[in-house]
Amino acid sequence: MDDDECLICGHSLWDHRHYPVKWELVNDQQVSVDREMKERWEAAKDGEEKLAVLIEAGNKALEELRQVIATAIKDLARLVDDYNCLALSGCFSAQVEKTVTLLEQRFQGMDQKAVGQEQLQEVDKYLEHMKEKLRLLRNAEEQVQKETVRVVLHTSVASIDGHR
Repeated sequence: MDDDECLICGHSLWDHRHYPVKWELVNDQQVSVDREMKERWEAAKDGEEKLAVLIEAGNKALEELRQVIATAIKDLARLVDDYNCLALSGCFSAQVEKTVTLLEQRFQGMDQKAVGQEQLQEVDKYLEHMKEKLRLLRNAEEQVQKETVRVVLHTSVASIDGHR
């Protein structure tokens, strides 16, 4: 770090972390056979019936993936809350602000990928919840600073009165 900037990547000190982790892209292939769907496919008499079976199978798989995404979003929200409870940083609002930024980026990415409306609403709901937490934290920090200034001013006035 040089001043408030990383010499390697140029990120500011506030937006930068070095973690000893290597990320790898792994293709996850899953093969499953729905026996009932297979039997319906084999029993289909023409292309139209087979197409109907394929569409139904595709819709079923899509719904299962939507459920996986919804569960992952809820897990992410729970983990962020758990992390926030464990934060040892003196500036807790900075952690919440980073969470808000992360969720905003995630929301934009999901919106651009045309993810289902239900998932977007779930992320947006949690994003608004975190923005409210951030607003409350900032208000509390401002109040603490005002109280600190009052105590310092009060002490200074008392010292001046004591020297008279």
